[in-house]
Amino acid sequence: MFEQNLKLLSSTDAANLLLFKVTDFESKKAVCELRFRGYKGMFPSPESTWEHWDDTEFSTVLLATTREGSAVGTIRILESFSGPLEIDAYCEGYRSQLPARSTFIEGARLVATHNESITKFTVQASLWKSAYRYALNRKIDYLIAWAKKGPDRAYKYLCFREPGNSEFKHKQLGNISHRVFYLDLAKSEKEIKSKNLHLWCFFHRDQHRNLIWY
Repeated sequence: MFEQNLKLLSSTDAANLLLFKVTDFESKKAVCELRFRGYKGMFPSPESTWEHWDDTEFSTVLLATTREGSAVGTIRILESFSGPLEIDAYCEGYRSQLPARSTFIEGARLVATHNESITKFTVQASLWKSAYRYALNRKIDYLIAWAKKGPDRAYKYLCFREPGNSEFKHKQLGNISHRVFYLDLAKSEKEIKSKNLHLWCFFHRDQHRNLIWY
């Protein structure tokens, strides 16, 4: 499935996305609507999808829209400098398997959709590129993600690794089992290039200044 989606990855369409830091009521409302639809049945209302993690220091919520103004995706980026990541409330074992004093960025609450001008996969990849390039810019050691069965396959294809004993159940997401994944940013470019040249071009060669929000 991932290989099929990869064929739909359009660098040109990604260049037409607009990416914003969520700072006002309207963009926050758009994020909540996307999350509510994306996490079907997990939250009682769109407003309840906005959590305290979204307001913590070093937390950035991003909203992706088309140039016509349609909201098509969102991701939350949380840095480990000021305290724990969301994943630390459910699974701490991954930290002990990585070097002490490592720095982390967690990408979470990723939701993507599509319309007539862009595919869902291109939106997803664009949001991950925004987090990935930011982590590289900040000289972070590891990019952290977690996912339920099914979507987790995409992270493996993106060269994320799974530490041992990383499975957990998220009480706010239906107690569904999730697994933790990490990307070693010091090795990521070489590994992605050896895995898939098209993917490497998207993440490293194609400029996409519209995805740089920092």
